Amino acid sequence: MDKKLIFKISILVVGLVSIFIFKGYLSKNSSHQPDMAEITKQVASFQWCSETKGTVKWQDSELKAKYKKWTDHALRKKFCKVDLEPLSEAEMNNANWRDLAMAMDSQATIVKLEWDKGLQVFRAAGLPFKSKKLSRELLDEAH
Repeated sequence: MDKKLIFKISILVVGLVSIFIFKGYLSKNSSHQPDMAEITKQVASFQWCSETKGTVKWQDSELKAKYKKWTDHALRKKFCKVDLEPLSEAEMNNANWRDLAMAMDSQATIVKLEWDKGLQVFRAAGLPFKSKKLSRELLDEAH
């Protein structure tokens, strides 16, 4: 066989082996999905609704009465952006979700905020989180 042909075939084989090794490396490292505890350690706050446009409607009757005189702007400013704390898998799995509020933005997109009052955990648009500051505000606990 010709030396040039052997050289070209060798390069192709080395390239093909390198691709398979690189693909295996990527799939091994990308299979790690962070859990909610890891995410909440890295993210300090979460904005579940628009602070500037739209409406917030309480689904909980006690909170509806408590905040009935608040404007939409004041509600959005106070409650749309929340501080986050780590959330355990047990809290997520054991939560009994109840509707807390619904927010609608200017494009009529609706986001539902739910909570488990006992565990003091929340879920917005299906994403669970924990916020002691939001819990204290909603439950009128001392800071």
